[in-house]
Amino acid sequence: MNYRRTTAALAGIALALSLSACSSSTDTAEANAAYCEGAAKVQTEVQKMEALIDSGSSADLVKTQWGAVQAAIEANSVPLSQLEDAAQEDIATAYDTFTAAIEAIPSDIAPSEAAPQYAAAIDGLTSDLEGVKAEVGCT
Repeated sequence: MNYRRTTAALAGIALALSLSACSSSTDTAEANAAYCEGAAKVQTEVQKMEALIDSGSSADLVKTQWGAVQAAIEANSVPLSQLEDAAQEDIATAYDTFTAAIEAIPSDIAPSEAAPQYAAAIDGLTSDLEGVKAEVGCT
């Protein structure tokens, strides 16, 4: 899989969005709500990936679900430009750290064998995003 291109694309999107961050407080509130909705979708896709790993699913299924996680992250990048700069940075860092942790897992081992690495990556993302959700007011 081409994780590095995806990581670079996500970093580029985050940078472009952070450079264009100018909004009114109404726009920011709407962006916060949109982000919260998108973050919930990302979390759902991550939970699906975790369930596949926990159930001993094949590497192909886990890779397919990883694609769904990445798509959810990319889809949620649209309102980021209207979030506060600190939140944008926290989100970019959380996703970059998560992506790097997933990409560091050797592709030649079964997902069940790499379950601790996946769990650590998922736990880290969940923890990071809980802080961001509190920051932008997700309920």
